[in-house]
Amino acid sequence: MPKERISFVDPTFLDAWWDNNQLVVISPAFERLRVPEDKLPKLRNVSPEERSKFEIDPQGDFLHWPNLDLHIGWPQLQQAIDPQARLKAQQKQARFNERYGRAIRLFRESRGLSQQEMTGLDERTVRRIEQGKTRATANALGKMAKAHRLKTSDYMAAVANVLEKSKQ
Repeated sequence: MPKERISFVDPTFLDAWWDNNQLVVISPAFERLRVPEDKLPKLRNVSPEERSKFEIDPQGDFLHWPNLDLHIGWPQLQQAIDPQARLKAQQKQARFNERYGRAIRLFRESRGLSQQEMTGLDERTVRRIEQGKTRATANALGKMAKAHRLKTSDYMAAVANVLEKSKQ
């Protein structure tokens, strides 16, 4: 199968349809992307009838399967078929996790708390989050906020503030 180049000039959807076992999408710049069904794990075991019941959101930003509660954007489709795009996205996420984890650690230390004091999370999990080796889930952030005696939204704002300051 020949590779199709995607430039991301306009990563939105103009049209989309299934052609046998491939999802075909077209951007407003008439860029075409063909994604084999087996590259979309959440659609692998879905019947062809159910698979075809998707909508393009009004702005064209994503495809939506209401019965499956599934949303897929152009970048995710490109990552599904292009290993280089997938690697680039993974690297970007890893860099963010490292920076965010560092901000979490700096905020915890500024409040004089130890990793053991993050009630509801074991020390290993806290360490992995702070090292950027794992993503800080909503559940983990809620527990860290509670350990800091803050509402989750206030905790996240404080960590975001540390993150912003570390960019300067």
